Amino acid sequence: MRSQVGKDSRERVISLSPRAVSMVPELTRLWATTNAAAQELDSELTMPLSSLVQEAIRALEKRPFGERIKHLPDTRRPEAGRMTRSSA
Repeated sequence: MRSQVGKDSRERVISLSPRAVSMVPELTRLWATTNAAAQELDSELTMPLSSLVQEAIRALEKRPFGERIKHLPDTRRPEAGRMTRSSA
């Protein structure tokens, strides 16, 4: 990969090395295969996984996981030093 200054100092022109260019067809094939597998998985779910992940990210941005743990009532927390099946 090469980086050069573009028309002005805010712009960078990136060029792939010959080796990287030779990898593009394989990377394109792998990307297509990965997308096909993700679509297959999505067809088995009640909602697309990517939508669920985005929803989880939004919820965690509103209220981080650590905050959720701190606000659990003591009755919902496993005993110290003892893991239960649901907390493992």
